[in-house]
Amino acid sequence: MPFALPQTVGCAQATKPAAGLAVEHLAQGSPERVYLELINEIRTGHVEEAMKRLTPVPKRFEAMVRVQIQNFAAAETLRPIIREKYGELGAEGYETGFYYESGLKTLQSQIDGDVAHLTIIPGEDDEREKTAIVLHRIDGRWRVNWKNYSDVYTTDDYTADITDEEIRRSVEVEPKFKEIIKQVKARIIAGEFKGPAEIRSAIFSAGMSDGQKK
Repeated sequence: MPFALPQTVGCAQATKPAAGLAVEHLAQGSPERVYLELINEIRTGHVEEAMKRLTPVPKRFEAMVRVQIQNFAAAETLRPIIREKYGELGAEGYETGFYYESGLKTLQSQIDGDVAHLTIIPGEDDEREKTAIVLHRIDGRWRVNWKNYSDVYTTDDYTADITDEEIRRSVEVEPKFKEIIKQVKARIIAGEFKGPAEIRSAIFSAGMSDGQKK
């Protein structure tokens, strides 16, 4: 899974709620709408609602996936501040593991029975199996594959080699990312970054640095 960053406490000024992606123009219950609704749930910190939009997660991976979603939600709390500081283009360029805003506006699905492949990057349809978010129809409703809900390049078998120790470490990282996001938020407000790329790099570097301390 991509590097992801759980609701952060405020520092210096209040954070506006993350803006939701427009879904009204999409058919109710369609794969495209279901996926954007999942991202909106994550952006607003509704972790359990987001979990319900995924295909059933095996018990062994539940805590890991829940923390991943919490971390994505934390990273998304920075987007409104980035929008204020760097404008709409800056907010669109802030990538937290999901695709850029412009890419999410070009979603297209190909449905084959109870499986839908949701293409985000135009022109890569010929390798749809490898470059698409996958949804499965369960009891008449589309649910996003829990293994690649944020990354079209994550293969179905990536979990095969994950050890229990790696799962434990991924779960323990959540409170550390809360602190990272809090610190980065303060640095954004202080004007330390030139743009979203530097912000993401700072978050990534802080996460890697913390991991090396173990």
